[in-house]
Amino acid sequence: MRPINTGTAALTLLMTTVSGLGFMMFGVWITLLSDRFSLELLSAATSGLFLASSLIGLTVGRLVRERDVRGIIAVGGVFGCASLFLFPHIGASLGVLAAVYLLFAVAFSCSGVMIGQALITRWFRDQKSRSARLALVTTGLSIGGIFIAPLATSAVYRFGIDVTMPALGVIYLGASLVTVLMLDARLTRPRPGAHQTGGQALRPGELPLIIGLGLGCLLFMGSNVGGMQHIYNVCATLFGESWAVWSLSALSGSSFFSRFAGSWLMRRFGIFTYTVAVLLVQSVSVVLLPNAETLWQFALYTVLFGTTVSNVIMVQSLLCSELLVSNRYAVLFPRISMMTGFGIALGPLLAGYVAGAVDYSAAYALLGGLSLLALLVFAVILKRRQTATPEAADQPDASSLAS
Repeated sequence: MRPINTGTAALTLLMTTVSGLGFMMFGVWITLLSDRFSLELLSAATSGLFLASSLIGLTVGRLVRERDVRGIIAVGGVFGCASLFLFPHIGASLGVLAAVYLLFAVAFSCSGVMIGQALITRWFRDQKSRSARLALVTTGLSIGGIFIAPLATSAVYRFGIDVTMPALGVIYLGASLVTVLMLDARLTRPRPGAHQTGGQALRPGELPLIIGLGLGCLLFMGSNVGGMQHIYNVCATLFGESWAVWSLSALSGSSFFSRFAGSWLMRRFGIFTYTVAVLLVQSVSVVLLPNAETLWQFALYTVLFGTTVSNVIMVQSLLCSELLVSNRYAVLFPRISMMTGFGIALGPLLAGYVAGAVDYSAAYALLGGLSLLALLVFAVILKRRQTATPEAADQPDASSLAS
């Protein structure tokens, strides 16, 4: 097998682990700890995890440019394992709770989606290849949600937190180390001259673009992650915890198949039409979720919302690679990712506080509004890029954004 195909398989395994034992389990963590801490506090803890991860990501982004990525992934595995080992000892201690979430924030930065995005962007130069490989790699996020997260949740309720969480930690570390062994050093070491990005200082015209892209990503990822992190609790509230476990599988199953449809849509109609479609579906589906009157309605709305879960990741990556100058991507993308991280942190926090103060219908209506605001921001950016006169020959061609 070619090293780049083995690398793709390795990243898929990593995304499966991060999703199944981490990202898709954060909502379950809220339910497991809800008898000791308030919904508002647990929502804040989840948001703090994502916020810390985005800040740590700035350092990780620099290390990805300068160091062998395999070492970074191994560090993520160690921190993830430590977090899950510490989980049974939380009790009613805020300090231990904070430590668990902070440790996993490091793991999420070092072995999460940003690593996969960075490597795929490094390996593939054209948008069609990137979108196809991103669709393939991010299937791991869905596989983790379909199979790993429900199995892990069932194991927690069957064997208890004290036994299950440390075992999950060992699995997390093991999967990270297997990923490291599968990756070829030629694909993970920085390329000669990769550090020559024109300096860390922003050039004229880059700041408005970074703010625009970052704000749009902040809004739509806040909406998406806020909806995901509370969907387990929404389903448990409406229809009981036995069905809530399967809501994760429905969400991830829909995400699994829709990412390939999304990749085709982007190649067929262009990134602008693709972005509009994803954000419109997200804004509608997230509002419908807590207003379901029957289990079948909830399942339908979950599947509809699930079609956006994987595609928003591709929206961020492909929009940035389309609009950022190639030799500045490594400098500018981590800054946009930091703003995206603020949105990922904001979404669960807003949803939790509004749900606690009012109800989940109001909370998810707010999340739907965030998606529409993101669509407006991107429309303004794309319109400005179409009408602006390029100031330098190395500016990317935005003609493919017209639709």
